[in-house]
Amino acid sequence: MSERYLNDIRSNRFTFGCLNVTLLIHFLSWILNLLNIFIVDQKIFFISVLADLFLYLILFTYVRKYGLNHQYTKYLLLGFQVLIFSCVHTFLTYHTLLTIVIPIICAAQYRDNRVIWITYAMSSVGILASTLIGYRVGLCDANILLLTQTNTADFMKHILAVETIIPPTYFQIILYYVFPRCVVVLCVIPIVIHIKNEIDQKSADLLKSQEENLKLYKEHQEVQRSVITSLSSVIASRDETTGYHIQNTALYVEFITKKLLESGSFGLQLDEEYAENIIHAAPLHDVGKIKIPDSILCKPGKLNPGEFEMIKLHTIYGKEVMDHFVKTIDSNNEYLTVAKQMAIAHHERFDGKGYPYGKKGNDIPLCARIMSVADVLDALLSKRQYKDAMKFDTVYRIMAKEADKQFDDKVLRALLDNWDEFVEEIYPKSSH
Repeated sequence: MSERYLNDIRSNRFTFGCLNVTLLIHFLSWILNLLNIFIVDQKIFFISVLADLFLYLILFTYVRKYGLNHQYTKYLLLGFQVLIFSCVHTFLTYHTLLTIVIPIICAAQYRDNRVIWITYAMSSVGILASTLIGYRVGLCDANILLLTQTNTADFMKHILAVETIIPPTYFQIILYYVFPRCVVVLCVIPIVIHIKNEIDQKSADLLKSQEENLKLYKEHQEVQRSVITSLSSVIASRDETTGYHIQNTALYVEFITKKLLESGSFGLQLDEEYAENIIHAAPLHDVGKIKIPDSILCKPGKLNPGEFEMIKLHTIYGKEVMDHFVKTIDSNNEYLTVAKQMAIAHHERFDGKGYPYGKKGNDIPLCARIMSVADVLDALLSKRQYKDAMKFDTVYRIMAKEADKQFDDKVLRALLDNWDEFVEEIYPKSSH
């Protein structure tokens, strides 16, 4: 939805709310008039309340049926607002003089000069009609009657003497009554347009500032990621096999994460921002290997038990490296937090038999559970000096048997349920 459309919806609700309040005030005023708080003729006041209620019920029926979201609803609301105030003005005349500017004020919130001028045109017609109708039914106020008198004293003398007062002409009504009211409303328009323009300018400046801040924040994030990701390049340069492994697992993590995001398997736990952080942090899962000696990391053939225990420490070392970045760069950086979780926990098993801490189930961060599947997948599909690459069918069977054992079944399903797509489109992009 566009910002203009959302603003119209908010403004429609406000305008409709104003109409509700107007009707309530009108009704309460009628009650007070019955109690002789006001001195308006009770019959006239009652007719004005009935007329407003009739108009409001028509509008309320429309809103209930069609809502407030249509692009032309604003004109309908403002038109009914003019109608209701014109009706009030017809019967109560100068008692409600200030209400004639309310539609213009409501129109200003739509932040569209065209809406303001259309509302003014409707208001001018309403003022003209309500004044002429009010006069024709004998409801014209003292201002019109005074047009035929030289001064207030003469007017009061005629009233006290119950003398016939010469009625004003239509021209006099328009010139001395309708025209001044229209001018009053017209004078309000530059004010509301100025306020609207000021608000628009402030909003534009604020939006521009927010966009600039967001751009700087993203640039800052990219610099951080570039600096930290360079660590994975250092590791890759020490061992060609590890270098391929980093590239492949990053590719596989992206595939699995996107499939999980599409399926909604983890609901709000896996949103787009978290998924993006997982994908960007994947190359850092083995960052701890930077502390492993070359004699072990680059050793051809299988490792002995002691060497394997040394290799297992890369998870602890990875956490230490990422802790250093968290402290020195940004302690609230979600990307760094995800990278740390992946580094420390990607060798944990879903059944609790992994390392370094033996965590199990949902105690293992989701990012690490995804990394675990990608990590083993690449190990099985890749050729090593001490083994050949396994066939796809064999890898599928091995992985499937580890559901809810080594792997989280929901994460594993994102891979296995899309196995053909993985084999045909993702694997050819990997280094093997």
